[in-house]
Amino acid sequence: MAKNKISISFSKRNLDLYTILKAKDNSSNYICSLIRANLETSNEGLDFKIEQILNKILKDKQLIYSNSNKPLENIDSGATDEDVDLILSIF
Repeated sequence: MAKNKISISFSKRNLDLYTILKAKDNSSNYICSLIRANLETSNEGLDFKIEQILNKILKDKQLIYSNSNKPLENIDSGATDEDVDLILSIF
């Protein structure tokens, strides 16, 4: 049996959740899977936000078109072809 334990209480407004949890064969695994799924969803959202920020920076620096990942010619951007390749390889 696992040594890491936690106790939770359910208020009256959450009795329906308590009933669902009691019906599960292994409530610990069920809770862990819900938490893990939530973490993965949160991370995907964070990755998307990071990608949006990077795309905005690249667009502002005129390294990509607004709706494309194709690099523009480096017109006074200060970025080398190597810099552009590195940034594009991230995506």
